[in-house]
Amino acid sequence: MRPSSRVPWPKFLVLAVASTLVVSGCSATPEPAPPPTASPTALTAPFFDSHEDALAAATQAYAAYSEQAAALFSTPGSNPELIRTVASEEFADALIAEALQIRADGLQIAGQNSFDGVTLQSVDETTAAGSGVVVVQLCLDVSGSDIINTSGVSIVDKTLPARSPYVVSFDWQDPANPGTLLVGSQSPLLGAARCE
Repeated sequence: MRPSSRVPWPKFLVLAVASTLVVSGCSATPEPAPPPTASPTALTAPFFDSHEDALAAATQAYAAYSEQAAALFSTPGSNPELIRTVASEEFADALIAEALQIRADGLQIAGQNSFDGVTLQSVDETTAAGSGVVVVQLCLDVSGSDIINTSGVSIVDKTLPARSPYVVSFDWQDPANPGTLLVGSQSPLLGAARCE
């Protein structure tokens, strides 16, 4: 139901702090003192005051995304362009294409997925083009939604787990004016990870 896309893991900046050892020797004429240099300052102040703020923003952004995604996939007459208000351009394109294909196949998705257990994986406000600014892990619960065929019969495999762990990456809505997060990608977390 939800398209998976490659998660653009953010690039971590490694800052190296070097100390300089100044060796002075004796000389007949003292060397002039070097001109004063301005202390380095950050080019931009961080938008999030703390990791808690970043997690809260991501949780709020994913909740808004979940509502719009449910409308996109469950309402045949819905405006698919509304998903662009909560998802990055590339991810929104994939969602719209999938919703159109589901409708073309005569299927309908009813209900809405829920989520919980959101934990912060990383924050990098300086990432290129504002992609992968915040990455979280969450538990996606699909028990509240269903895929129904033209006969009104569910085609969901009930033996599959209703709750699965996902990694979700968020982008800035506008890298030049950060503040609002958009879902950039989401992928199932494979391996031993599981939702409680």
